[in-house]
Amino acid sequence: MINSSEAQPAVLAREIFGTLAELFPVCCASDEFYYFPQVVGKERNWSSWDDFSDTSLQHLSGKLSGWQEDLSSVSDPDMSREAVTDVSLLKHLCGTLLEQLTEVAFHRSQPTFYLSVANIGIAEAIESGEKEALIDRVSTLSDFLVMGMDNLKVVPEIFRDRGAEMADRTREWFQALAQGGHLISPALEAVEKYGDRLKRIPVKSDFRLPEEVFSRIVAKHMGCDMGIEQILAELEEEASRMKEFIDEVSDAMSPGGAWQDVYENMPRQPVGEGSLPGMFGKQIDELMAHCLAAEMVSPELAQTCPVKVGNVPVSLSAIRSADSYSAKPGHPPAGGTFYIFDEGNSERSASGLHPEYRMTAAHETWPGHHLLDISRWNQKNPLRRPLERPLFYEGWACFAEQLMFETGYFSGHQDLLILAKRRMRHALRGAVDISLHTGRMDIPAAARTLLVAGYSRKLAEKTALKYTLHPGYQVCYTIGLRRFTSLYDRFGKDDVSGFVRTILAQGEIPFDALERVLSVESC
Repeated sequence: MINSSEAQPAVLAREIFGTLAELFPVCCASDEFYYFPQVVGKERNWSSWDDFSDTSLQHLSGKLSGWQEDLSSVSDPDMSREAVTDVSLLKHLCGTLLEQLTEVAFHRSQPTFYLSVANIGIAEAIESGEKEALIDRVSTLSDFLVMGMDNLKVVPEIFRDRGAEMADRTREWFQALAQGGHLISPALEAVEKYGDRLKRIPVKSDFRLPEEVFSRIVAKHMGCDMGIEQILAELEEEASRMKEFIDEVSDAMSPGGAWQDVYENMPRQPVGEGSLPGMFGKQIDELMAHCLAAEMVSPELAQTCPVKVGNVPVSLSAIRSADSYSAKPGHPPAGGTFYIFDEGNSERSASGLHPEYRMTAAHETWPGHHLLDISRWNQKNPLRRPLERPLFYEGWACFAEQLMFETGYFSGHQDLLILAKRRMRHALRGAVDISLHTGRMDIPAAARTLLVAGYSRKLAEKTALKYTLHPGYQVCYTIGLRRFTSLYDRFGKDDVSGFVRTILAQGEIPFDALERVLSVESC
């Protein structure tokens, strides 16, 4: 029998998820915003957009604080380990969202935020296949964007410029939709007005949050549970160690040659016109077959959860800096989409596709983000299905690349060099993120560091600018990978498939809770 303390987290979760889905129907239906749970209300009101008005957020702040108090009062020495973890997950959700809305206040500083919601909301309505859904979303978009402009009093100049670029891209997308027969005219007019108002908005030079707030984002919101200096030390150690390993492997492949030349001279696979998604699709099928053979995933889950491949929507290219994966909420899961970001990507040149694309596919699909997401949505505990934690999410995808080497899919010096180069790049990106947001670097210095990480000059500066929008997120790749690698070294080497299945069955829980689960399983 479940005692009252055991049942309380589930009761509170339903209240929390239901309230947030009603207030933020677009943010919660998408996996673009890590600080929101991924939930959809029982009845969709397509004319409703997310409410970031002062009145609404003040009311919600009180509720979030109240939920935190309720969760803190849920205690019982007889509570199961799972219930204790569920309480911590909900407290983390409420605390993170409260601080994001009140102290980070992205809705007051980032014009791109409202355009992201607009793009995602319109795309969702189109994908629903319901004619009335798009009509309702389009007809009320103007009110949502006007609310956004009312919230954006004075914004960092960098954010204003990203918003202006994104407004142009969004207008282009809406114009294409109109030419394709979609009834989009009111939305097009709303975005044009938003872009015009952006040109007149007051700006400031500094985009940085107070360092104490940024430190809390990295430690708590991302889940690193470390201070800035300790994180930087780990990032620098990882980058240095990977650079040494790259030089060692490179020298074995081509004695005396620079590793960059060895990397660039790897045989490329020709890409016919329009066939890039097809090539990725074939690679994804091979990765899935390997995961099935290695018993990381059940045949039933693999069969019912395919990966679609598409290009990053042009309207989102102003804020996206790399390939990405997206899964829609729902139990049982139905799969997701791998979006290819090709703008300025030197790995996808006219000479062909660099073999690194295989690692990218593993990171984003099998056994990376896709397998993690469909496993999360397939688990029995409904409380954990909607919750993502950035350190877990990105750390697992990076570990997935290493896992494919451990299980024999990747092999040899060439694959080792690529994997090490990717690890070095993630570490350097994390250091750039930290340094940008603590004033150790400006944008030009950040771009120069990204050149070392293998970015083209054009893409390096664009990427550095985009990192300003998501403080702390880039540290998750390396720090999360190192957490998973540590667990694997202690609990996974003797039973890789069991290790993977145990992790994926938990949802995205804190690493200390995950370690306790693995400790019990290994006994």
